[in-house]
Order: sequence, then structure tokens, then C-alpha cells
Amino acid sequence: GIEDLSTITHVVTTTCTGASAPGLEIRLAQRLGLNNTVRRMAINFMGCYAAIPALRAAWHICAAVPGARVLVVCCELSTLHLRPGPEDDALLGAVLFGDGAAAAVVQASDHSIGLGLRFTGDASLLAPDCDDQMAWTTCADAFHLHLSPLIPRSLGATLPGLAQQLLGAAAPNTARWAIHPGGPRILATATRVLELPEDALEPSYSELMRAGNRSSPTAIAILAQHLRFPWRGPIAMVAFGPGLTADALLLERP
Repeated sequence: GIEDLSTITHVVTTTCTGASAPGLEIRLAQRLGLNNTVRRMAINFMGCYAAIPALRAAWHICAAVPGARVLVVCCELSTLHLRPGPEDDALLGAVLFGDGAAAAVVQASDHSIGLGLRFTGDASLLAPDCDDQMAWTTCADAFHLHLSPLIPRSLGATLPGLAQQLLGAAAPNTARWAIHPGGPRILATATRVLELPEDALEPSYSELMRAGNRSSPTAIAILAQHLRFPWRGPIAMVAFGPGLTADALLLERP
């Protein structure tokens, strides 16, 4: 179990709501009392989709390093960067974003352990000519957020290709989908484009209503919601971010 912290060999952290050195990965290792030989990796400023590359990195570490046990921690304090003012983006940020953290432990095993999830594939797509639609810019007084109303349409255009990378010729509705709720319009677009049942993304809507868009931790929280129910088979874990980027992992629950 995670209570045995002495067995953690690697730490991977994500955040886009702060910048310091020593960073979150070092402070976390110190606070948890991890071995001073623990390997540390910080994934910063990738935004809402950062949990996907963090978990992918953990997967690759376990494939490359026998006995590796990787702690992945996503931590965001979005409210530190809320800006007063009547601008649309400032108001949207105040309404949409919240604070949160999530963690997972990844390790290799010949048999089912922990939650029983196995990595089986991944995908990534960069939407062309969309880098100006989402921005998180460092300025003198705060981080300034920009979100274009075109984002749902642009990300929706990436989803068929992402589904094909993950599932091959199989129809999207043959898998469960844990999709990051950048906002309700993104979830509605994903349901339509992937031709999913109307209630397929209920865990994503539920997490958005419960605590807002917490940036990188949200995808793990949505996955945890799916795991509250009995099911077997594949689940696609998808999140979006600046670029515009659509990143995904395919997991299997045997």
C-alpha cells in the first residue's frame, strides 16, 4: 500500500499554478520522508492535461526500471491566480477553476494489484493552428488566462483521431471514457462526436459540478469516480490543454 512510503523509488509531480525552486517534487519528497535517493521529475505548465504525460512517464519508468514504484502527484491552486475585473476570461476563470490534488501509484506486476488497472495504450494529438485559443501567461500581477469560444469545436475535431489511435477499428462506445471537463461544452461536444450514450460522461459532469475544473488533478478524480462502479474492460482517460493538445491513455480493468 501507499502507506509504505519507503518503497517509493520515483516521484512525478505536475502543476501549472506555481513556480519555485526547490520545486513541488522536492518539497513533497521531504514532507513525506521519502528516501533521499528517490528519483524526482517535475512536469510544469502543461495545464489540464498534465496528468496524462505524468502517468505515461510513470508507466515508461516501470517498464524500464525493474522494481520501480512511482508516486504521481498532481497539485493545482488555481484560485491563487484569480484576477478581479469584468473581463470575460477573468470571470470565466473565477467560475470554472478550483483547487485540488490527486495522486496515484504505478508499478509493474505480473498479477492484478491495487485498483487492478493496466496501461494498454496511449495517444496524443496537437490540433493545428490553435495555439492562440488557450493561454496561461505570466504577467506582473498574476497569471493571465485566455480561453477562446472556439476551443470545444477545435478539440472536438481531434477526438476521432484520438479514438482511432487508442482503439483502432473498434467503435468509441466499446470503451468507457474518462474525459477531462474543461467545461460543459467540451463534454457535450465529446458525447456528440464520439457518438456516446447520453450518460456516458456522467462522472466527468459530476466532478465538474462537485469541485470545478481543478486542472491536472481532475482527470484522476474522474477515473476514481468510474472505479466506484462494477465494470470490466477498457477505459480511455482523456484531457486537453494548451496547444491545443489532446492527450490520452487507454487502461484496462480485467
